[in-house]
Amino acid sequence: MPGSDGLLEAVELVYDLEAPSVAWLQAVCRAAERAFRPSLGTLGYFYEATPARDRIVLSDWAVERGPERSVELVRALEASAPPVVVQNAYLKGNTAGFIADGIPRPLQPLGRAVYREQVGASDAFYLMARVTRSRSVCVAFLERDAQPQSRERVLRPWKRFAAHLTAAQRLRAQLGEVQARFTPDGRLVDAVDGAVSARAVLREAVRRRETARTRRGRRSSEEALELWRGLVAGRWSLVDSYESDGRRYIVAHENEPGVEDPRQLSPREQAVAKLLARGLANKTIGFELGLGTSTVGEIVSRLRKKLAVESRAELVALLARFEGRDGAA
Repeated sequence: MPGSDGLLEAVELVYDLEAPSVAWLQAVCRAAERAFRPSLGTLGYFYEATPARDRIVLSDWAVERGPERSVELVRALEASAPPVVVQNAYLKGNTAGFIADGIPRPLQPLGRAVYREQVGASDAFYLMARVTRSRSVCVAFLERDAQPQSRERVLRPWKRFAAHLTAAQRLRAQLGEVQARFTPDGRLVDAVDGAVSARAVLREAVRRRETARTRRGRRSSEEALELWRGLVAGRWSLVDSYESDGRRYIVAHENEPGVEDPRQLSPREQAVAKLLARGLANKTIGFELGLGTSTVGEIVSRLRKKLAVESRAELVALLARFEGRDGAA
């Protein structure tokens, strides 16, 4: 089963916003592999969906301690992934797990066969960082033996890592202006726009983030990742920034996952709707957006009323259709 010790170091690394894409991906694969310890190495790649959202197009990849034919595996995945796998693994569904955790059961043998034929692996534990209007990221840990469906407690720290990977890739794709700047102890230096009224929430998030990075916080990756989340109030990501004199600040960048929406949803409702369309549970949505589970539940209820649907299943189906028309992965 996957480990997670040392995962916080990988989280810190994903927020390198200046490294070239392939070098960044290689470093992410290397750091994540040290925590997971797969039997056959690690493969990472960027991908986008075609306009019809029935195929994926892969671009740029990195291999860490992987088999010789890892590049051939990338090309085979691009060529052979059927539309149902594209929809259920690449565009929505679990953000972390083995083939048994995210691929429909009838297609699991096909998925394992592709890995086995190309690199001698029978399974892969994947991390999906799905980003709208930019390249998404997949990191796959290759395993010699097929694995059963995972328990949620095993997946939890890796889902949290995937949330950070997603937030970081959005920032790397489009980095906006700094909205607030804090010292490491949480003192506000300056803020603009919406960050002014949210300074108390941001200050608390800075303190939790810094606690997670202490020696004591690093004793448990799971506890550290509970403290440090990819988004604050569904809107901001926190990143280290160094001045010319070497002083470190924590800066807040706007990093909402939502897109322009003709249904007149608020930015927070858009963000929840986007993740809900991908089949995520309220608790997982809450972690990705830095919101409480109860808050997510209230937003889901509002979405049902606004969109005039009776059940959560109908809401998810409607939002998934809307995201498909939007045409971005």
